Amino acid sequence: MTIIRPASADDPHRCILPDFIVGQDRSGRWIVRDEQGLIGGVFRDREAAERFAAFESGHRAGAVRHVPQGVRIELTGPLPRALARNVFVLPAPHPAARPFADAGARARAAG
Repeated sequence: MTIIRPASADDPHRCILPDFIVGQDRSGRWIVRDEQGLIGGVFRDREAAERFAAFESGHRAGAVRHVPQGVRIELTGPLPRALARNVFVLPAPHPAARPFADAGARARAAG
């Protein structure tokens, strides 16, 4: 019988994946960085930045956050004071994504 248990804080084999912040710098380039400024990059577009952040964070819910519009971040250095208050926005849904309610409404209309 195999027993699976969550990793504890004192488990030497535990892997801690970082959280990432996605935003733009003063030049309009897309920046991804972890909160400590140890991991990150500059990306051509928002989609590429989000893909990198999602992959590096293990696709964990809530691990990728976007800065509010008008707040600029840099790849290195301290985060802006506006982010120190944990003011983040959720990523905008993908244009092709449809809410679950739409599928239910279509099924009820068809039936």
